[in-house]
Amino acid sequence: MTSNEFINLSNPLKSMLFSFAMKLTKNRDDAKDLFQETMLRAFAHKESFAVNTNFKAWISTIMRNNFMSEYRKRRSRNNIELKLEEQGAFPMQYSVNNEGGSNLVMKEYDLMFKTINESQRRPFELFFKGYGYKEISQKLGMPIGTVKSRIFFARRKMKDLLAKVDARRA
Repeated sequence: MTSNEFINLSNPLKSMLFSFAMKLTKNRDDAKDLFQETMLRAFAHKESFAVNTNFKAWISTIMRNNFMSEYRKRRSRNNIELKLEEQGAFPMQYSVNNEGGSNLVMKEYDLMFKTINESQRRPFELFFKGYGYKEISQKLGMPIGTVKSRIFFARRKMKDLLAKVDARRA
């Protein structure tokens, strides 16, 4: 393929190729770089294009492969940097997770939960653990409508209690 043939085939595809680059990179500057690199590679290897085949597919494949190669490079660079940090090659500050605050909040929630009467608390507890209405109904031996009603009222009670706690903290 001559340079003029390459230009004649690639010019009508420029907007499509740039759109494809945007779809891959999701960033305008990166898309411009990818588009430019693709055009350079395609032009440099124009002799490898088989005449009477799909030029659009050929150049799109070059773009996709170019993108994937760059993606792999970036990903491996990030992994290498992460491993160096883990080895202590870079001074880092680590924070310690303290779950004391969340433990206190959970104790407070448990106390609130215990203020709900037993007939509503048990279906609500099972629902909270992931059981469906039908399963709860069978497990507790009560009609499904009763289960739904008790869960509704338990939710409302918990919501009211949480609102009071929030108002007290504010």
